[in-house]
Amino acid sequence: MNTENHRKSVADTCYAPAARMADTEIQEQVKSMVGNPVIDTLLKSIGGFLAILNEQRQILAANENFMKAVGVSNVSEILGLRPGEALHCIHAAEQDGGCGTSEYCATCGAVVAIMTCLGNNEPVECPCSITLRKEGANKNLYFSVRTCPLAFGGRRLVILFMQDMSLHQQRAVLERTFFSEISSTIAGALGRSKLMLAANAEKDRMLAEDIFEALIKLAQEVRIQKSLTQEAEGSVFPQLRLIAVSTILKEVAKSCEAYPVAEGKKLTVTDKTAGLRFKADSWLLQRVIGGMVMNALEASAKDDEVHVTAEVAHSLLTIAVWNRQCIPVEVTKRIFQQNFTTHAEMGRGMGTYFMKVIGEQSLGGTVDFSTSETEGTVFSIHLKV
Repeated sequence: MNTENHRKSVADTCYAPAARMADTEIQEQVKSMVGNPVIDTLLKSIGGFLAILNEQRQILAANENFMKAVGVSNVSEILGLRPGEALHCIHAAEQDGGCGTSEYCATCGAVVAIMTCLGNNEPVECPCSITLRKEGANKNLYFSVRTCPLAFGGRRLVILFMQDMSLHQQRAVLERTFFSEISSTIAGALGRSKLMLAANAEKDRMLAEDIFEALIKLAQEVRIQKSLTQEAEGSVFPQLRLIAVSTILKEVAKSCEAYPVAEGKKLTVTDKTAGLRFKADSWLLQRVIGGMVMNALEASAKDDEVHVTAEVAHSLLTIAVWNRQCIPVEVTKRIFQQNFTTHAEMGRGMGTYFMKVIGEQSLGGTVDFSTSETEGTVFSIHLKV
């Protein structure tokens, strides 16, 4: 049994209880389960990752898929471990109490599902974004987690079922973003086309230019979407050209103000760059800033304001987006984690992740944020100019 390095007594925890069951008690529980037809049927009939846990969230049994996922051939190698420890979650060893006790664990769907199941004695289903450390590299996965209480031998157990939905989640996110951008762009082009048909000759050229720019944006969205879909880490090769900060800000504002989420909210843009022009990929930068603005608008209430500010200091361009809302502490720990979201529906949880990847890997900048009750929330991108 692989629990000798873990504390059995109560230890400090930021979320779930740290105390564990002694090895001898675990052995007794496991022995009572061996050969039980109900347990055997469960372990052999479930196609995803399945484990049976005790009240201390320790593994008593696991199916073949779970063992393959954690890289063991015999369940005895993971008995007494908690799920995150067996799966090599990057946060499982941050506290002496192990899996479930770090400051990140309060937003872990698996831990939340287990604790809620134990607390309410009823089945619970949650999405779970987890970063695993495997073969020296981090791997981001997205699971659908379901827990169910099980009374066995006079004790309460938890059946933990995890289904890997990473590919489904990624496709849902990309499709949601892509079709949202494409729909908005096409609607703008169609609207301008109708105006052009009814306009006098003097306005024709201006309307034609608007349509041309809208179609160029459509083509760029296809390019970005193709890269995000094909590249495992979501990076996009930039197309550098000389651009004006003022133009970027104007295009972002025009695009974001057209979305329903902006209705009833005020978007203000302040350009302190004195006409700065620099080399960058205009469309990728618009995607990053636009994502920040859309998140701010989505978080804001009616009549709230969202501020976009651009300024230069010491050859560093900073474009910042502010809104008055504060992000909960537990959410800040995972704000840029792939697949993590506070929304229940599929297709969420990649906006801030792509913001970070595109802003840093493709544009060579730095993307960060700050948040507090008194100062609100600011997302920023910093670029050398």
